[in-house]
Amino acid sequence: MGEGVAEIAALPACGMDNGPQRGDPEAEPPSNGLTLDEVRSRIAGHSPLEKCLESLLAPVRKPNPEHPLVLKRARKRTEWIDWVRARSGELGRGDGAPGVYHEIAKAHLGVNRTVAGNTPEERLSDLVLGDEALSRAALDGLRRTGHRADLPTLDELIRLEEESKTSYFTLPLLAALEEEERTAGEDLPRLQGDALQRALGAFFFARDYDGPGPAWYRRALRSAADDVATAFVRVYRSSIRRSSGSDRHLRALTRDGSHRNAARRALPRLLKSFPAKATVHQAFYLDYLIPAALELVARDELRPIIHRKLKSFSLRVGHRTRWLAAGMLLDDQPFGGQLDGFLAEGSDVRVRELAAFLRMRALSERLGSLSAESLSMLVRRLGGYFGRRRAGSADCISPEVDEAIRTDGLIRKSLDALARIPSPEATELI
Repeated sequence: MGEGVAEIAALPACGMDNGPQRGDPEAEPPSNGLTLDEVRSRIAGHSPLEKCLESLLAPVRKPNPEHPLVLKRARKRTEWIDWVRARSGELGRGDGAPGVYHEIAKAHLGVNRTVAGNTPEERLSDLVLGDEALSRAALDGLRRTGHRADLPTLDELIRLEEESKTSYFTLPLLAALEEEERTAGEDLPRLQGDALQRALGAFFFARDYDGPGPAWYRRALRSAADDVATAFVRVYRSSIRRSSGSDRHLRALTRDGSHRNAARRALPRLLKSFPAKATVHQAFYLDYLIPAALELVARDELRPIIHRKLKSFSLRVGHRTRWLAAGMLLDDQPFGGQLDGFLAEGSDVRVRELAAFLRMRALSERLGSLSAESLSMLVRRLGGYFGRRRAGSADCISPEVDEAIRTDGLIRKSLDALARIPSPEATELI
């Protein structure tokens, strides 16, 4: 619950530290994996693995209720409940301290794993040790937090995020919206304007709230795509500027079909504002944005963005390689020739950047649309660098060989696409 009664109750509307997060643009969602019986059958006879599995499956020992730390936590929790109970009036009116509603929302949303219950009401009851009157006051106050006058704007939520903090209103806002969904029925008001932007910011910045998109968010994707796109642009311009990494919302924008309308509006704006003097660590954002833009953004809208970016003399190797490759996949001429010249003038780093970029499935699947000249260029450039390599030691593969193996499929795809072109020029290039 926290380290002290007054400290928790009087927490300001911000203060939680957030660390940077990064993501792999090619990461796949987790699969269902193997059943327990399948695992047992595969490790049968391997005593160390069998012992390891049994230790993982062993029931978790319950803490000793008389342990000093357990007693200390129970005492602090009781003190916190007593402190909140003494202020149950303002709590029920929605006028309580933000830190109190933060703790209540954590229980309501299931973020606090130490409270038990299958419904928000059950979890709130467990949070206050069965005090039903206090539980009702907590729920009433939580429902009213969305109407407070001191709620942060989206810009303020972004500023806090830039300071590695999160508003203590973030989770209460989401919990209040869930309560509206549960209780309003047909009279559910439509989120719009600043209220929608604030809700979107809370959803994007909430930590440990990793369930499916709430109903209000899914409705906004369908009926307010422009507003959702605006929130995405405002949030991820800041994220890109700070190189703070990717998250599930960026992956949803660039890959989830339910976000297509918002993505068509947001991606051009994010690409236009992408910093020309971006750092090496910012390049991976393009690995999300460019493949999605090639699929969703109109060719006539995307082409001038690429032209404008390539006019910059301050682009780093990784960024210029990605923009040239994007141009080639969008409009083979003249970008294919420009990419060939760029690769010819530089070091092996340029070829390796190109290979890593094109190995992404969304891009490698587009190779079949290239001209014979561009396909031949890719085979020549990639094959010329990723040739035969020393395998390394007997018990491991060298990084060079690993990279060459992963690029082999890209070279084969280019050759296959070139072989399918029915022209004398393609045959001559092969």
